[in-house]
Amino acid sequence: MFATLYAKEIQNSLRTIRLVIAMAAILLSFAVSGIVSSASYHNQRAEYEQRKAAQARALSARMEALNEAAFHRQQVLLPPTRYPYIRDLSSTSLPEMIPVSVVGHGDMQMVRRSNPLLYAPDAFSWQFIMVAIGGFVAILLSYDAVAGERRRGTISLAFSNSLPRWKFLTAKILALVTINAVLISVGLLLSLLILSLGGVPVLNVEAVITAAVFLLLAILYISFITVLGALVSCCTRIPSLSLTALFFVWIIIALVIPSSARIVAGVGKTLPTPEERSRERSAVINDIISEGDKTRPSVNGSTVVSLDRFPFTAVEWHVANYLIDVHSAERRLQEAFEQRLFSQAELGLGLARWSPVELFGEAIAGLTDTDIDRWRRFINSVEKYRGSLGEAVKSLDAADPNSPHVYFTDLWTNGWISRRPVDDATLIPRFSISDLPLGDRIAAALSPAAAICLWILVFYLLAVVVFLRIDLRQQQS
Repeated sequence: MFATLYAKEIQNSLRTIRLVIAMAAILLSFAVSGIVSSASYHNQRAEYEQRKAAQARALSARMEALNEAAFHRQQVLLPPTRYPYIRDLSSTSLPEMIPVSVVGHGDMQMVRRSNPLLYAPDAFSWQFIMVAIGGFVAILLSYDAVAGERRRGTISLAFSNSLPRWKFLTAKILALVTINAVLISVGLLLSLLILSLGGVPVLNVEAVITAAVFLLLAILYISFITVLGALVSCCTRIPSLSLTALFFVWIIIALVIPSSARIVAGVGKTLPTPEERSRERSAVINDIISEGDKTRPSVNGSTVVSLDRFPFTAVEWHVANYLIDVHSAERRLQEAFEQRLFSQAELGLGLARWSPVELFGEAIAGLTDTDIDRWRRFINSVEKYRGSLGEAVKSLDAADPNSPHVYFTDLWTNGWISRRPVDDATLIPRFSISDLPLGDRIAAALSPAAAICLWILVFYLLAVVVFLRIDLRQQQS
């Protein structure tokens, strides 16, 4: 009886005009996504390669200058993501760029890709299509799952053979989820075909597995919306009222909760403005310089400090030491700001997890390696690169002990920066960051996916309880 009812629900849904609307919306959205994302993918890659080439040319042009310039003006680029068609972050700010030297790194500089006044979020990525179009389709198909039957008076026919109510409700939910899953699968295949024809590498094993995991996450998200629709539909005999209430609840979980989480995070963990950071930096540096001036030798050149190979005057040695303190203070301020930046983001993400829509986005972010851990890995990689720059400087110094030097330091070691030209640009290390393995990306998506499953279970049980308690003899006239 359960299988019969399940098949009957699918047949009934196939006869409705709503299914035609749903199919058109899904297929058109994924088709447009394939076309737009294909162009975006190639544009991002081309821009990234152009910026790398420009950096190499700029470095070569500086080779005749002091190697302090060569080492102190490195720009680190974060490569674009491999899956912009799934979750596109490039609308305004990718790729990120950070200035790096042996003594520290600066803030991430956002590279504007479009007019911010005309900014539209990733409107054709798979994630956006699922949240917006997929959510709308799931609501459209499920809002009268029970209310429609009660209004027409046909629901009592389903219980003529003593079918348990929970089985009736479960069959309806599974039938709707199946229809949505088929529509999404066809849409994804269409998008993959268009992307492949556009030259995007989507047919390799890793990309195919990533797309398959995305499909499973999308089905989870659609299942939640469907169960939510069934719950709301059980609470009324008027389909139009059910539709209105369902849209209202969806707006709360899709917009209100995430927006509120970001507002609360911004208020709870405020970040200093650029002007405030500049004033703080100036105050710290002025204090260090003022303190250094109090103990500065009065006669320049009257005292010589011998340091292994090179004589420095007492004044030069003194200034070099408090410049070390300046660099160390700047690094501490930068690290403190980054800690506050990540802390605010983590607070906002934690509060937003009360929304299954945000959980779906978090799962996709983990799957595509576009979550907060990506930025944290980027910063850690920048710090490792900074250390490799310092090691390269010391290696060059060791190769030419007759060149003049300037003192530098970091948190662990002291060393010298040569002020002689660098003849070979290949001696200067280049930045690289490794991609997160597929297994780690899938593992990152599991936790939010499990939370979505919990939401589905809770709302399913609520729907069953409500459905068991309603009086089916009361029909809408």
